Amino acid sequence: MADIKSKDRRKEFSDKVNVLQAQKQELEAKGEEIAQADSGEETMAQDNALQSTADIDTTDRRAEFAERTQQLYSMQQDLQNKSDAIARKGTAGTDGMSPALASQPASAVDSNKVKEFTQILEKYKEGKKNLDERIKNNQEWWKLRHYGNMSPKTGTAAVNDESQKNTARPKSVTAWTVNSVINKHADYMDNYPEAACLPVEAADEEYANTLSSVIPALYERCNFEQTYSDEMWYKLIAGTGVLGYFWDKDLLNGLGDIAIRKCDILNLFWEPGISDIQESEYFFHTQLMSNHKIRNMFPDIPELKTRLSNPTVNVTTYNYDDTVETSEHSMIVDVYYHRVNANGNTVLHYCKYVNDIVLFASENMEQYAETGYYRHGRYPFVFDTMFPVEGSPCGFGYIDIVKEVQKDIDELNDDFMHNAKEASHRRYIVNNASNINEDELKDVTREIIHAEGNQLDEGNFKELVTNPLDGIYMSLLQQRIDEIKEVSNNRDVSSGGTTSGATAASAIAAMQEAGSKTSRDQESSSYRSFKEGCYFVIELMAENYEETRYFRITGKNGEQQFVGFNNSGIKPQVETDPQTGIETSRKPIFDIKVKPQKRSQYSTISQNELMKELWGAGVFNPQNATQAVVLVQLMEFEGREKLLQILSQNGTIYQQLMQYQQIVMAMAQQLDALTGSRYTAQVQMAVQAGQVPMISGLGGQGGKTSDTMSSATNGNSIVDKAREESRQRSEVRR
Repeated sequence: MADIKSKDRRKEFSDKVNVLQAQKQELEAKGEEIAQADSGEETMAQDNALQSTADIDTTDRRAEFAERTQQLYSMQQDLQNKSDAIARKGTAGTDGMSPALASQPASAVDSNKVKEFTQILEKYKEGKKNLDERIKNNQEWWKLRHYGNMSPKTGTAAVNDESQKNTARPKSVTAWTVNSVINKHADYMDNYPEAACLPVEAADEEYANTLSSVIPALYERCNFEQTYSDEMWYKLIAGTGVLGYFWDKDLLNGLGDIAIRKCDILNLFWEPGISDIQESEYFFHTQLMSNHKIRNMFPDIPELKTRLSNPTVNVTTYNYDDTVETSEHSMIVDVYYHRVNANGNTVLHYCKYVNDIVLFASENMEQYAETGYYRHGRYPFVFDTMFPVEGSPCGFGYIDIVKEVQKDIDELNDDFMHNAKEASHRRYIVNNASNINEDELKDVTREIIHAEGNQLDEGNFKELVTNPLDGIYMSLLQQRIDEIKEVSNNRDVSSGGTTSGATAASAIAAMQEAGSKTSRDQESSSYRSFKEGCYFVIELMAENYEETRYFRITGKNGEQQFVGFNNSGIKPQVETDPQTGIETSRKPIFDIKVKPQKRSQYSTISQNELMKELWGAGVFNPQNATQAVVLVQLMEFEGREKLLQILSQNGTIYQQLMQYQQIVMAMAQQLDALTGSRYTAQVQMAVQAGQVPMISGLGGQGGKTSDTMSSATNGNSIVDKAREESRQRSEVRR
């Protein structure tokens, strides 16, 4: 609705501007006519003493037209400025650079405020300079280009490592660090998370079940698995992964939807010295963009045509393989901050600017005055830290832990390779007086080597023998390799290797489970961040899902279902007390439970083995349902709740079956008493054999059943009478 009103107001201002422009042109034309007439009269009348009444009227009319022209010109400028401001707010972008229509501006954020934002950004940037350099350096280690980043030796050996600078020496680069990161990433993806929503109140249970199916479908639509994978790579390398949860109005053909994006820490800035970004006074997100693209995205801002230049804000960048041209680019800055509204509530505001030009400012719009840009009031970023440190929301990763050991391994490999190359090439010490042809001596294909002079002995010519390095140095190298495995928790069994002859799948699974407790701890940390992101998703749904959207979900039995979903069950609700008539506001609250969407193969095998053991113990026997429920309640494994539900259902069905058997037995006894048959014995035999009682003679073919029943009922007048009445009722009347 606000979009339509904003469009109507822009059209109204545009029409007024056109009318005033036409009136201005008409007045200017009349003013020129009056000026020409006045000029002719002045040339004809040289005597100032004789002025006619017509001259006075002409002068008054000229002053009147000039004053009115100035008033109309001022009105035109004022309307033009308002029209430009509304157009600017209407085409301003959100976090994802999407256009968003706005309402009447309040002009709280202008160029002076933007300059203040930039000064704060520079302070924040200076505070995280060391972090940016460490992340940039870690990327070089990840790309196996860390030779230029090896720090000089310090301490007692405070000299530069000249061996690293000698280009003639071999440079061995091993991938032990990369291997550790790859294995940890595989652990994360083997336990890809999935969210389940639990209601806090019983009235929200049905909606919570729908929400549990819709959130995974939304994540699949957002291609979240790829985003999660990219974040885990970044987390392992840099020590912290960051995801942003935004509302993008351009998605779904303008309907808008939730966008989840991985963010680079080099482009994020916060108040130095804090551990939680929500405590920062301001939070900045920057993005370098070409000037041409910026102008296309905001065509209604005339300042962008002339005032875009090179970036006024510079951030740390990586060492790219490609040549990155930034001469015709500008830095887009998104700043988030909190303000107190008229009701005394703290709300979140958002401003996007480039250089000193405001592209979007929620504080300038009345529609965000009460609620802020996002109603949840939090910075829409979630930090997932690997190894936390005090005083910073960012931690350090595996590369920071193992890089020093990796450096020692590479240096020892360099020494071994240098020794091997020296030993594999034959070298000689030749006396200058021997006059041996050095070119022929170095050519291993020459069978004859010429020399001048009469003396050629060991004193003039000697082979230089390179002694191999002692085995202790090879042991040292192996110790450093074992150390990097232990430090990174990347032992052989973690990647499928075995020691001590363990080859059985169950044994390997047990060893992997015992050796992966650190991976499980780190996955739990990522699950907590994932849970926080799910709360952001629910808040964005509650704020923006006014129209019904349809999702394809998987039912309980694996079938495909298509459900409609909107925010009717998650947005704040107003309820009226039927007795007092007092209106109260209630906001549904949901708890998030995170579980792995898929397990590794060995975990699946272990789970299947457990189910086989329970089957062999008789847990699934309906007669043991009561004892089985007690046993399973004391155990901890994945799917325990579902198994308890199945056991309870089996116990209930078994009790019903026993009741039915008693009823069948009683009926068989009565039938035997009436007919003289032996149905009771058949039922007893079936029950003892654990089968469903099937009475022979009641389901035969043709007239066998009726004959048997007839012979069995001879002499029983009651049965005969009932049969005769039944025959008469079913007989066709003519």
